[in-house]
Amino acid sequence: MAVSNLTRIDLFYVMSPDAVPPYMNPVLAQIIEARTCTTPNGKNVHLLQNMAEAAEGALIHKCIAAVQATTTLDIGLGYGASSMFICDALKQIGSSNPQHIAIDPSQHDQTFQRIGLHNVHLAGCKSTTCTWFIIEQPL
Repeated sequence: MAVSNLTRIDLFYVMSPDAVPPYMNPVLAQIIEARTCTTPNGKNVHLLQNMAEAAEGALIHKCIAAVQATTTLDIGLGYGASSMFICDALKQIGSSNPQHIAIDPSQHDQTFQRIGLHNVHLAGCKSTTCTWFIIEQPL
C-alpha cells in the first residue's frame, strides 16, 4: 500500500480507542496495561507522562507497513513505547536489515532514569529485531 492510499477513513479507524497493532510485544503490552514500568535498578514507576498507546501503535505499524520502512527515527525515547511499537512493526513486516535511531538527550534525567533504554532491552528490540542507535547528546 502506498502512503497516498492511507485515507482519512483508514487513519480514523486505526486511531479509534479499540485499535491495536497486529502484534504487541509482551513487555510493551504489560507497560500499557499496568501504566507502570521498572527502572534499571528495579524501582516501579507510575507513568505520568505522555506515552504511545495501542491506538498510536496501530497507526505507527500501519505507516511503517505502508512504506515498507527499513530505517526509522524516534525523537524522544521516553519510556520506550514508540520505539517498541516501531521495532515490532519492522520485525513483523520483515524489513531487510532494519535500523532504528532514537534521539533522547533526557534519557538519563530524573524523569526517565534510562527507563526507555531498559524497556527496549527487555523487549529484545536492541538485540534481535534491528540495529539500534541512540543519540543522547543535544545536537
